[in-house]
Amino acid sequence: MQQVIKEDSQINMQDIECGVYFIQLEKSDRTTLTQKILLN
Repeated sequence: MQQVIKEDSQINMQDIECGVYFIQLEKSDRTTLTQKILLN
């Protein structure tokens, strides 16, 4: 799932993913956010 999102959002949602995921994952899981940053 992370790899799929990474490839899909690599260009279009690269900035959005940093902002939106920051807020959404901050409430749910900060671990997932960290993993996404490391993947990117």
